[in-house]
Amino acid sequence: MLDERKIKSISLLAEGRKTMQAIADEIGVSRNALYLWRKDKEYSLELDNEIQNFKLLAQQERSARAKNWFKKLENIGMDDSQKTKDQLDALKTLLAYSEGTPTSKVEITETKSNEVDKETIEDEIKKWKKSKEEQ
Repeated sequence: MLDERKIKSISLLAEGRKTMQAIADEIGVSRNALYLWRKDKEYSLELDNEIQNFKLLAQQERSARAKNWFKKLENIGMDDSQKTKDQLDALKTLLAYSEGTPTSKVEITETKSNEVDKETIEDEIKKWKKSKEEQ
């Protein structure tokens, strides 16, 4: 069972803004205690879950910001009072992030012939036999 100090430490660790020592001082335990708690299966699982929650929240926040930025770029691109270069730059950026940046496509084709010339094989056999006779 996780007590209040462990729950608080999990929250602080998942945020990732404080050092282990600062967290230990804040909740009133030694830094070593935090490391020992991390070895506990229940504590470790809860910490992993909390970290995943923070990652998900951060991703959602970035996504929301990106939508606002795209909207601003779109407004700049469509605003006739803006300089043409600014409009073009905004539209290029929008296109690059929404569709991916265009790249040069280079096709490389390699043809291999699985057929071996009969004469080549015969020549190789002759060379091999000759080298064996010389030994």
